[in-house]
Amino acid sequence: MNTKFLGSAESYMEVREDTVVLLKRLGFTDYESRAYLALCESYPATAYEVSKRAIVPKSNVYNVLKSLEIKEAIQPVSENPVRYVPRDPEEFFGQVAKNTREICENLSTTVREKMSTDEDIYIWSYRSGKNIRNKLVELIAGAEEHIWLKTSAEMLEFCLAEITHAAERGVQVIIILSGTPPEQLQPNSNINIIPHEGSGIPVSKSAGGLFTMIVDFSELIVGKITGDVVASYSKNNALMYVFITWFMHEMFLAEIYGKHASEMEASFGPNFSRLRQKYRPKLKKHFPFADWEMVEPGGPQQ
Repeated sequence: MNTKFLGSAESYMEVREDTVVLLKRLGFTDYESRAYLALCESYPATAYEVSKRAIVPKSNVYNVLKSLEIKEAIQPVSENPVRYVPRDPEEFFGQVAKNTREICENLSTTVREKMSTDEDIYIWSYRSGKNIRNKLVELIAGAEEHIWLKTSAEMLEFCLAEITHAAERGVQVIIILSGTPPEQLQPNSNINIIPHEGSGIPVSKSAGGLFTMIVDFSELIVGKITGDVVASYSKNNALMYVFITWFMHEMFLAEIYGKHASEMEASFGPNFSRLRQKYRPKLKKHFPFADWEMVEPGGPQQ
């Protein structure tokens, strides 16, 4: 059986090299990857034919094919000469995935048993958007009772589907939100949107990518997914207490603002601008995590 690639020779080689990289990530050697692909592209084939197509030295090709046979990626189908065919890729890679998952689960259990149980003293850092999103998805999926999230409408879209699914399975979600809730956010009795500081109007230019999330009052992640992407995760009880208190004060302020907005703005300016000017520290050179430059009082985010 011959398999033809419909495309340019350059495109074919790019696809082939990309596939070799993926196979090597699964534990194949370079020779094994090339021999396996050569066999998949044209089979049944003898060791000599595989050697020629894959550019694997004749002195190595028999050991390479034997190794692929042990991996159960290929199998012989004739004798004198021996010809090989690949196993069905869906079946083979499905088994690889199953075996890898079982190994990882066993290792996870074994290694965790050997680790110190005093994990709540540590803070773990994440430095890529992909890793941060993976951690957020993991935490949201593992939530059993409560999710408290403080963020912007922009950031909320980053994990909106996961938040919605958590609410649908009964998790109580409170979101302290800067900006207008996303249109995709469907009404749900388990989701309570509280406008940040009562009005929900963004008050700093960096608000778009910032987030803080508490899950079941036992896990905490705070970070930024724009600019200098970074996040920190912890189970530390002292930190948890500080952030739970912070969330509660946000809720208190929203309740108070809802009843006394005009009086509060008359005393402190739109969006508490006069209080911000009075108390906000000049931290940027020491703490570049966020640009705390304010937008115009009462105005939209710049």
